[in-house]
Formats: sequence, structure tokens, C-alpha cells
Amino acid sequence: MKRFFDVAKNKIKPLKTINPLSSSKNFSTLLIPYILVAGILIVLPLIIMVFYSLIVRDDSSLAFRLSFANWIILFENHAYLAVFGYSILMASLTVIISIIVALPICYILKFVVKKRTKMYLLLFTLPIWLNMLLRTLGLKALINWIDPNMLGSLGVMVLGMVLLYLPFMILSIINSMDKIDKWIIAASGDLGANRWTTFWKIIFPLSIPGIINGIILVFLPALTTLIIPEMLGGGKSINIGKIIENYFLSGGNIIQATGIGSMVATMSLFFVLILRFVEHKTTFNNDKKKKMEGGE
Repeated sequence: MKRFFDVAKNKIKPLKTINPLSSSKNFSTLLIPYILVAGILIVLPLIIMVFYSLIVRDDSSLAFRLSFANWIILFENHAYLAVFGYSILMASLTVIISIIVALPICYILKFVVKKRTKMYLLLFTLPIWLNMLLRTLGLKALINWIDPNMLGSLGVMVLGMVLLYLPFMILSIINSMDKIDKWIIAASGDLGANRWTTFWKIIFPLSIPGIINGIILVFLPALTTLIIPEMLGGGKSINIGKIIENYFLSGGNIIQATGIGSMVATMSLFFVLILRFVEHKTTFNNDKKKKMEGGE
């Protein structure tokens, strides 16, 4: 009997695991539904919006022609440029404050707290489940109780956007920190590095992909948000989203509104591509360092 099992052990080979995605053909087939949905719901509306922004009406013949005149008007109008600059400033401050607040929260949840980590993470991300309008109205009621004159100030506007979009930054960063091997942290402590050094030398560089994803998730909505200037602006603050709304609903100038929207979409696209390039370079450098350390 023993000889039988020895022979069977040598003859029977383990089954190979078949990965359905190993074939490029199968993988391409699975991508078809996603490509169709993305093309219909994302690419096609952007093409239509850009087309509308290039339409110029000839007053003499009531005919339409394609031109970049609407885009040129936006760059020549100092009022538009001021609003763009103010919107970028608010979105940038929102991103910076969100990173400063989210990094220590994610570090504590991941590397300091030993129990009930998921429950604490749920508490920080619970506002996502609540209606955005209700959260903004609650903050507005608090500001009105403290000092109604604060409405419309830069600080209140940024505070409102941080409260709205901070959970997205937390989720992005902690998802990146989950991929960090705890043995690396332990090895850093064994080599004499304190927590501060470990954070800046190991944890922070490995968390950059999550930070970049968080920047995308926070900056782009904050750039064109409508609810914050509507609820917390107090009639004194305006941003890109408010201008687009005024053109669509009040002025009825769809061409001008699509021109602004096309410009914002183009800027956002280049912004995302730049951040993705930085993320790719950072990930490549981190992987290269790991291979070099493994080789040593």
C-alpha cells in the first residue's frame, strides 16, 4: 500500500490553475461593455459639449459656423479669469487641508489602533452616506449661529468643501496604506528609526499613489461644486459651477456655458493625466527600490 501511494505521488501532477483573464482576447472581450458605457455616458457628452462651445452665430445671415471665438472670449475676460483663479484657490486649499487632516487619521487607524479599526474608519466615512445638501445646511446653520457675516468668506467656503470631500481623501490614503507590509515598519523600528522617521521615509512615499487618487477625487469636485457657493456663499462668493448654472438657467446662453464647461473639462483632463504620470513614476520607483533591496 505504501508503494502504491509513492507511485501515485510521483505520477499524479497537480492541476494547473487556469486564469480566465490570462488570455488577452478574453480580457479584451470583458472590456467591451465598459468601453460602450464609458463612450456613451462620458466621451459622447464631452464631444457634444466641445462642439457646442465651438459654435458661433453669424448675426448677418443667422447662420452658424465653427470657431474658437467663445474660448478666446473667456481668456480675454478678466472677470472669468478672476473666478477661475478663485475657484482653483479654493479647490487647492481644500486638497491641502484634506491631506493634512487625512494623513494622521489614516496613520493612526492603520498602525496605531489595534482593535475596532473598521468601526473607527466607518465613523470617519459615515458622512458619505448622508445627503450632501443636509450636511451643508447643517454647517450653514452653525455658521449663522456663530456669525452670519462669515458666510461667503474664503475660510467658510473651504471649510464646507473639506467637510464634504475629506472622507474621499481618507478612503484613498488608507487604501494605499493597507498595501504596506507591516514587517517593513517593524524592521524600521528594529533599525532604530522612530515613528516620525518611519512615517516620512517609508509610509509617506508608499502612500503617494493613494494621495494622488485622493487629490483627483477632491480637487475636481471642489473646483466646480455648486452647492457650497449656493448654501455658504451668502450671495458674496461665486465659482465656476455657479457661472455655468447662471448661463444655463438664468441667461439661457448654452453656447457660452458649454464653452466654460469645455475649458474646465480640458483643464481637468490634463490635470488628471499629469497626476497619473506622477503616480506611475512614483509606483515604478518604489517597485525598483524593493527589487534592489531584495537583490541585496
